[in-house]
Amino acid sequence: MSTLIVAPLQQGLLDLTRLWLRSLKVDALLASIPGALTLLWIGHTDVVAALQAVADAFQIPDPQGRSALGVLAARVELPDVIAMAFCLLITLACHTAIIRRQWRQLDSTGLLCVEAGLPAGARALLSTVVASLLYLALCFLSFSPTPWVMLDLASMQIPLLMKVLAALLFLSVAAIPTIWLSITLLPMPYLAALQGTSPIHLLPRSARLMRGHWWISSLYTSIPGTIYGSILLLIPFVVLIVSFWWLGGLRVDGPELDHLHWLTTTITASRWLLWPMDALLLPMIHASCLVALRQALPSQRIPPRPTTRPPTSPI
Repeated sequence: MSTLIVAPLQQGLLDLTRLWLRSLKVDALLASIPGALTLLWIGHTDVVAALQAVADAFQIPDPQGRSALGVLAARVELPDVIAMAFCLLITLACHTAIIRRQWRQLDSTGLLCVEAGLPAGARALLSTVVASLLYLALCFLSFSPTPWVMLDLASMQIPLLMKVLAALLFLSVAAIPTIWLSITLLPMPYLAALQGTSPIHLLPRSARLMRGHWWISSLYTSIPGTIYGSILLLIPFVVLIVSFWWLGGLRVDGPELDHLHWLTTTITASRWLLWPMDALLLPMIHASCLVALRQALPSQRIPPRPTTRPPTSPI
């Protein structure tokens, strides 16, 4: 039993490393394009004014009785919506290209038929957009009741330590359905990017593929996912500490504009430091998901060629 588990795991990790190193140059360039667009947007946007608008929407009551999200949505102009939609489309196009390139290098036995050409790429991009939004929406819905429960825990008349322990316990329990669903539906956006199939039909297919491969797939994705998630948390924290030391501390009772400038510096510096990390680690995440997908697909065995024996001599 241990051989049946260890052997595929070793082969998968070896394929993951080879695929990531082999396709790192072009894929790193593709993965860096969305980060460059984000930095371009930050450079041409008054981040302090944007943060001030968000703070005012949540702090100042609206005369029309609208919620904070409604106030923010009303302030967003049409050019900003077009720019955000363009950035999202470019991001998904780059990641679709990475997925299709890596799969061609990984799949040497023809498990999936990936069509080439501009029409096939356009269908794959459209399917990827719908599948990614559906995937994120389902994962968000599985975790959506958590904030309401956290607010109820905060309002309970219990000691602070008990609130923290109860919150950690509930977060641990509430994360289980989200983690299970995210791995179960993991092949859906990748199959959409490879074959351009309707995402609705990919929902049951993804669940069938992950049946019996859930644990090993979660292990593949957890390795680069943990590294990337740790970097996403660590770099802003370090930048926050350095900014706090460089600016000589921050007074809590100081003006709100100083707080916003401090936060803007942290966001901008963190985005610059995270840009090369996106280029290095996002292709690794895609490679780990594709390795999990290839091991979950049923193998197509090529029948052996018929061999003709030479006629035997009667002597």
